[in-house]
Amino acid sequence: MKETIQLIGITLGRRKSRYSKVQFINTISQSFLDAGLKPELNQKSKLGAKITNLFVGDMDADTIVIAGYDTPSRILQRGYKYYPLDQKKNLKAENSNIFLHLLFIVPAVIDLFFLRNFANLSGTGKTGMIILTIILFPLALYGIFMPTARFNYNRNSISVAVLYSLVLQNICKVGYVFADYTASTYVGYNQIRDFYGTDERNKTFIILDALANSKDIYVVGSKQTSKEARKLAGMISAKVKILDQVDHTPLQLFTKTIYITGGEDVTDELQVSNCRSNQDYHVDVERCENIRNGISEYLKH
Repeated sequence: MKETIQLIGITLGRRKSRYSKVQFINTISQSFLDAGLKPELNQKSKLGAKITNLFVGDMDADTIVIAGYDTPSRILQRGYKYYPLDQKKNLKAENSNIFLHLLFIVPAVIDLFFLRNFANLSGTGKTGMIILTIILFPLALYGIFMPTARFNYNRNSISVAVLYSLVLQNICKVGYVFADYTASTYVGYNQIRDFYGTDERNKTFIILDALANSKDIYVVGSKQTSKEARKLAGMISAKVKILDQVDHTPLQLFTKTIYITGGEDVTDELQVSNCRSNQDYHVDVERCENIRNGISEYLKH
């Protein structure tokens, strides 16, 4: 597992730009091909973005295991918390983060306005304007491209590493999806649902998220998946949550969803700390191996 974490979490730890996503897909696809598997791309263009999900295994199977592979932008708010079961709060934080990144662009725009009179400035004024432009230009680029943090273990390299190692076990009658555009939205998950159409109702989807180093691991299910959620929780030594209300949670994505996530239960709300920042590099390797092994046994039965 350590080698897999090295590959997914460090070598391929940034997966936000188009280039880095292609590099990630090509690298893991080659590993699967070497193992005798046949990965397939499921692509769709939407609002100028190409969403690329990677399918491996038996996509007609009754059980599909998913992990989102794209990494979110670095968060600028202090004390940021990720809420695995509250997409409304996550979207609110994302919108605030976009606004803060835009503030990096404003000084550069103002600087461009004054550059129109560059020729009329004195020698000292020109020197000062050049220095100011050199300083503001990289800040503007930071605001425009919103780069990801160096390591992204909770969001979501460790979940991807667990899924990657599961795929290489080549368990029969199971499908696997590395999903794009899931770090800040549900777009990649929705593309999976669209792929299956009405047949989606006949499948159980297991989603992996934030498994690196949170206080506890939870298996979250709904009324439709409560029995299987409890069984899976026992096999990976996790706590169980059965939700009556699934709106604004990952359980709304599919008719039958089991969601495995790390978190700390604070006033009956799951929270994940130290993610989307330079602090997101801690991982409990032994626990991840136990999760991988437990899921593997569950999928074999």
